Amino acid sequence: HYAFLRNKWRTNNGAFSFYVPKINFKIDSNSNDLIYKEEEIICSQATELVSEMMILFNEVIAKIAYLNLIPIPYISQSINQSFKNSFFKEANTVAKKINLLKYFGSSQLVDQPQTHDALALSFYTHASSPLRRYTDILVHLQIKAFLRGQTLPLNQK
Repeated sequence: HYAFLRNKWRTNNGAFSFYVPKINFKIDSNSNDLIYKEEEIICSQATELVSEMMILFNEVIAKIAYLNLIPIPYISQSINQSFKNSFFKEANTVAKKINLLKYFGSSQLVDQPQTHDALALSFYTHASSPLRRYTDILVHLQIKAFLRGQTLPLNQK
């Protein structure tokens, strides 16, 4: 239930949450016509819970680092404002949804917190998947050293 409320809060603050359906094409063996079929992707409550909690964890770690002056790589993403205002009106087909992705700026690594428009968060980093992403490892090393009272491995430079 908490994940649903948290996602709703982020969505109300401007977060983007849309799923592009799975698209299947096949050729009819009798007529040689191309058959196009969309399958809606339905996320389980468990998947939504894990996803939302990972986003929350990344946000909390970013805030902790900022408040304690721990230098970490923050993640920022900006979205074209005219796109943001018209997104829900225009994204009524799969092709339009995919085409609208060009308005999402690439995520940027920055040394100070900046907004992550797609998630509607003021603080964000990557810390939830240290087995997959190098930035997560850097954040973990910084937080671990801070908690142990050790010299931080990375400085602001």
